[in-house]
Amino acid sequence: MDRDDIFESIARLFKEKGFYNTSIKDISEKVGLRGGSLYYHIKSKEDALFKICEDAINTHLNSMERIAKTDDDPKTKLRNIVETHIDYFTNNLYKTSVFLIETKALGDKYQKLYTKKRDRFESHIRNVLREGMKKGVFRKGDIKFMSFAILGMLNWMVIWYDPEGKWGANKLKREFSEMILSGIEN
Repeated sequence: MDRDDIFESIARLFKEKGFYNTSIKDISEKVGLRGGSLYYHIKSKEDALFKICEDAINTHLNSMERIAKTDDDPKTKLRNIVETHIDYFTNNLYKTSVFLIETKALGDKYQKLYTKKRDRFESHIRNVLREGMKKGVFRKGDIKFMSFAILGMLNWMVIWYDPEGKWGANKLKREFSEMILSGIEN
């Protein structure tokens, strides 16, 4: 089992049982590693949680920064943000679920590192909204509130999304993009 498989297995356990209800013994059994072999990959359960969350937020930040650097208009940027978010979510269901739900279990040290990156991530959405309002493409409104509403819609997928269900990634991207854009277009 390679590093990615180990953390995917841990993320699956955290999603299924929750961080607090998952023991090191559960992790050891799931990944098939005992004692020092397990601790070679993770220092603690909290360390594993942080690595899962950090991987997710770093991937999201890299995507956001790529989108932000383009010369695309604000509508295209926002559509790309929505689609990238959904692609990551549908391809990384367990990690995304942990990243969105279990971060409250991080201690102060890890929480500060995570929060700083999460805030940078959210700032990219606010910047696109601000640019769209300035150019008259998006209606005027409370940018922070609008960004939270967009993320709330997308992130709630963690509760209801079923990879075996009738709504695949393409339908989700199309429907969410249209719903979000039609709600803020000028």
